[in-house]
Amino acid sequence: MKYLKRKMFSHEYTKKSYKDGFYIEAIQTLHSWMENRLQTLLLGIGTVKFGADSKNTWDVVNEISFKDALKILYVIGQFDFNEYVSLRELNSARNKLIHKMYFEPYEKEYKGFIKKDLDKIFKTSLRLSELIEDKIIKIYEEE
Repeated sequence: MKYLKRKMFSHEYTKKSYKDGFYIEAIQTLHSWMENRLQTLLLGIGTVKFGADSKNTWDVVNEISFKDALKILYVIGQFDFNEYVSLRELNSARNKLIHKMYFEPYEKEYKGFIKKDLDKIFKTSLRLSELIEDKIIKIYEEE
């Protein structure tokens, strides 16, 4: 039986997908990776800072959505307001791209996502993915 799963996130793969016009592939890959990293950051804070048992919290933290993990991390001071808003924009862009791919409102025209806006969100999100990774490394170095 063949299984589909990416083992590693690659900025290069994501950048190439975006550059080659595979915007949905790039945004979805980046969004999925970021959701995983937000969950990992939460797990690290819970286990390292508060002594939670990772065995008992691992599956629970992986059920927390991108949006909810982001809210929690913002509230506990892991992101400033601008970082929070930028990450919310990635989540919103991903949702619009995926859920409105075939959207045709009655007697109106939906033109799609503005490319210039998506470019900005993509670039900012790549930078923030590195920030999140640095936060994760820092937490586990404190162990």
